[in-house]
Amino acid sequence: MSISKEAELINSIVVFFRRCEEEGDYNALYEMGFGPSEVRALSALSSADILRIASMKSHFLTIKLNREVYWRLIDYLLREQHKGKFVNELIVCDAPMQMMRSLTGMNAQQFHLKRCQLGLPDLPAGRPPRPTMEVEKSVWIEVEKLIKKTASFGPKEFMDIYDALKREVSLRTIWGLIQEWENDGSFQLLSKS
Repeated sequence: MSISKEAELINSIVVFFRRCEEEGDYNALYEMGFGPSEVRALSALSSADILRIASMKSHFLTIKLNREVYWRLIDYLLREQHKGKFVNELIVCDAPMQMMRSLTGMNAQQFHLKRCQLGLPDLPAGRPPRPTMEVEKSVWIEVEKLIKKTASFGPKEFMDIYDALKREVSLRTIWGLIQEWENDGSFQLLSKS
């Protein structure tokens, strides 16, 4: 490690130390190995002393990777990244706000912001036109196939139906029909068959 890198590391630690001290977060400092006497000593140093410590060739910290926590964090980030891509795909494929709220917990403001970020126009007001009997039947068939494979209906399942219908039936229509079938009890009859 070069002296400038060491100086950056020590300076970052001192900034972190000062912030923890200001917020009274001594547990974070104790987890790093600072005890009460080290906290008092570092707190008593002037800014000039801190700069001198940072510029010294030797350093007083050991950085150690906690592999278990690291890989848990990486796994979480990858899942969130995948989820984010799925959310974007749903929105690009014209998923309605109610669907996004139900499936992802997204609120109206987040939904609108995401549509803007993706360069999508504002949605027309009101419900989409009533689908034809042919469209309704094709959605019913795909839902029936899906129910035989899984009991859950998450974002992936809606995209599976959308893809099975060759993306010719909008997610708005699919969502609306499934909500209608849940409300009138048809969905429960379908899932029991």
